[in-house]
Amino acid sequence: MQKKLLTSILSAALFLSVAFVQADMETETPEQGLSEIVELYKSQDWETLVRNRCLDSKHAESEAALQALIASVSRQFSDKDLREAIVSSYEAALKSKPRIEAEGTVAIFSCDLGSVKLSKMDSGVWGLRF
Repeated sequence: MQKKLLTSILSAALFLSVAFVQADMETETPEQGLSEIVELYKSQDWETLVRNRCLDSKHAESEAALQALIASVSRQFSDKDLREAIVSSYEAALKSKPRIEAEGTVAIFSCDLGSVKLSKMDSGVWGLRF
């Protein structure tokens, strides 16, 4: 009897923890999304950036096409000065409140250095296009 009760309690706790993790992913704010993107640029983690934060990745027809997109992004941002300029502009954009458009699926951050447009991805996180 106690074993069943303990099993039930553990099962419920596991279910709730998974539900909370999923809810957190679904409710990511644009600011949180852009902050994550900035960190991926800083760490040059192009694979995670493309796989998890790039809207273009869902259009890749194969793993080879996805790897080609990752390689392209890696080459595009291999220049340190360009990468640092993008990080600076994204960090400046983070200081502004984003304008939400398209039924809450597009967030546009504007600042003196330009604007950053994020789109809500199917996974619930905010991403960008290259």
